[in-house]
Amino acid sequence: MTFEEILVTSGSGTEFVLFLDVQLHKEGCMRKHVISLLTVLAVAGSFGAIAQVGGPLALADIPFSFVAGTKTLPAGEYAFQSSNNELEMIVRNQKTGESVFVPVLTRLGQRSSGEAEVVFDVAGNGHYLAELHVSAVDGFAFKAAPGKHTHASVKITHVGVKVQK
Repeated sequence: MTFEEILVTSGSGTEFVLFLDVQLHKEGCMRKHVISLLTVLAVAGSFGAIAQVGGPLALADIPFSFVAGTKTLPAGEYAFQSSNNELEMIVRNQKTGESVFVPVLTRLGQRSSGEAEVVFDVAGNGHYLAELHVSAVDGFAFKAAPGKHTHASVKITHVGVKVQK
């Protein structure tokens, strides 16, 4: 077998070295290897997108359990980090490392007060992640409580923090 080394750089700047088995003596063999290469590139590109999320936006100590997306999370300290394409917010429990991806419904204009906080819809006994506001950037809105609700907010304790891995 003869291998050819190929250096691939993803759109996010991540570099991958691929080794392509160069066998041309069987009919259809090259087609199979090209398909394999394209599959590897697609997977490698998705890892690059996952690994290249933006820096953490904020850290907040949430004193109650809450629903983020479709998952109920316990009270605790959480880091909020936007995905690379800003279509999802990664909500990570700082103690357990458990994360949930929450779809971003829309972006919200910056608050003139510059107040940094996490806003929850309160319906019955449930708290639902509704908005995230960080100074100097547009806010994020999430699908939250259905129907009639009130609001509760939690001040962000740190902006631009390092997420514990």
